[in-house]
Amino acid sequence: MRAVRLLPVLLVAVVLIANGCTGQSPTTGTPGGEQGATGTSSSSTSSISTETGGQTQTGETPAGVEEKPSGVMTAEVFNRTLAVNASLVPDSTFDCLSKGPGLIKAYYSAVKDEKNVSGFFDLSVVDEESLVELHEALYRAVDFRELSVSEPNCSVVSTNLVACSYHYSAVLVKDGREKTIERDYVTFLAGDSCKIVWTEEGE
Repeated sequence: MRAVRLLPVLLVAVVLIANGCTGQSPTTGTPGGEQGATGTSSSSTSSISTETGGQTQTGETPAGVEEKPSGVMTAEVFNRTLAVNASLVPDSTFDCLSKGPGLIKAYYSAVKDEKNVSGFFDLSVVDEESLVELHEALYRAVDFRELSVSEPNCSVVSTNLVACSYHYSAVLVKDGREKTIERDYVTFLAGDSCKIVWTEEGE
């Protein structure tokens, strides 16, 4: 599966960078990589913008319950506009839309604390054994002095897929030396499980 191939690319890149390798990081994978000697991010930021055609459902809405969109929802990802008919999107995907930002922030918090992160991934897509091995290799290679992500901006991009864009910032420590990494990423979540299936670097 695509995600199984992407995860190794990313984590190996982080390990290589921590060992002093320079050069351009891959364009796909789970967040990591180097933007250059200073570690500053590029001026262009990957973003997901969403518009909903038509009107939302009318009528009384109980307090604390959000109205479900109707009509055609559009989202721009990697400079491509994706359209989804809201009436075809199951409730589980809309639930994931609201849970996505918290899940992504929780994942990075677990990475910073060097915890097992298998529970954040859809293991029907991502191989758990490889996932665990790669994160353990990352934890052995570097220490995270700092790791943070901006508030993820999430959108429904298909009936069973949610995409969340965000800015990733980390300070890695290897053998007493620090390296700063700044990147923009888009993480895709399976709508039914609301788990990570893959991550790509933003354009």
